[in-house]
Amino acid sequence: MAVYFANKIPRQPGACTAVSWSGHAVTSARAPAMCAVAYSSGSVGVYTEEGDDVTASRPVRSDVPGVYPCALAWHPRAPVLAVGWTDGRVALWSGTELRVAGEETSTHAGRSITCIAWSPTGHRVVTGDDAGKTQVWTVDDKLRPKPTGFRCAKPAPGARTSHVVIPNDTAVGAEEGAEEGAEPDEFVFYYAVNEGLADSGYVCVGRDKSGVENGGETKAASSSASRKIFDSPSAIHAALYHDGVGNLVTLGTDSVLSIFAPPKGGGDGKGGGDGTSVQWTSVSSTKLPTEGDAELTWTEPGVLAVVNDRDPSCAVRMFDLNTGDNYVLVPPARRKSQGLPASGDGERAGGGGERAGDPAGRRLVCVCYDADAKTLACGQRDGRVVM
Repeated sequence: MAVYFANKIPRQPGACTAVSWSGHAVTSARAPAMCAVAYSSGSVGVYTEEGDDVTASRPVRSDVPGVYPCALAWHPRAPVLAVGWTDGRVALWSGTELRVAGEETSTHAGRSITCIAWSPTGHRVVTGDDAGKTQVWTVDDKLRPKPTGFRCAKPAPGARTSHVVIPNDTAVGAEEGAEEGAEPDEFVFYYAVNEGLADSGYVCVGRDKSGVENGGETKAASSSASRKIFDSPSAIHAALYHDGVGNLVTLGTDSVLSIFAPPKGGGDGKGGGDGTSVQWTSVSSTKLPTEGDAELTWTEPGVLAVVNDRDPSCAVRMFDLNTGDNYVLVPPARRKSQGLPASGDGERAGGGGERAGDPAGRRLVCVCYDADAKTLACGQRDGRVVM
């Protein structure tokens, strides 16, 4: 398989702080597939596959010096982009109207947005900031974000919400026979908080019961809150939810890959019958061979791919949570430098160490998976892409 660059996006002022591809079904030329890029210079660029900047005529930028976009997330079904800014602003950009349709500035005022994610139906948005606050928003038909009555667990000083994890199978409270795409009465999600002063972290479960009508108008808010379900001995670098199984997978800054399971008998650990808290339990912990900021993604259901730019083996480490098998995939150029057979097959446990003369540019820094094409793509330090 070959990878071609069809168009080059001109260099923009500032560094890229976030990148996100749209996930909506392309049904017309008015809403093509788009890639959003956030720049530290204070703007958001949205580009088509041909490289055209659709925000050129109506730029999405901050007029406040030092304020820039830092978190991006596309609506799962519509060409709508959620943007989080370093001043706490949350904005929704319409890909059909090519403008910011709605924004809110008071909830995270003065705090930088660290993560942002949509619910599977796109009726809610969850945001986190660098003070450990997590907020749930409803979105109406005019793309106006409105904070719900959700109350996050009080964070410790120096805390920072690092990840929001929203399962695809959490239609809790959805009525039987409900219209497809309707938001459930109770929305369940998870979020990770890192405690900077202690270099540790924890994960909470959040439950928002404010409800959303099909038309986007919110019902009166009811009980909505969160609670801690497990602690992490190190700060959490990545977090994923195992759909269909109900486990959470975390990768700590200590390079330990951990799997946590909810209490036996189901539920999310919100408490036992006697009112006591029920914590999730650790199912397994695997120490990765190389420390550093690793990246991971799901490939096939239950199969994780992990890369680390400090790993001299330049390998993709695969973890099959269904069978317990672990193996590595070695890029062709690296296999040749190690004297391995020129094969597309993964090499079982090993991977080899740094060889003299092997350039660090081949080390893998990012990874993503195309489920439709069943193809894993890895980016190298030198800018090449390995498929």
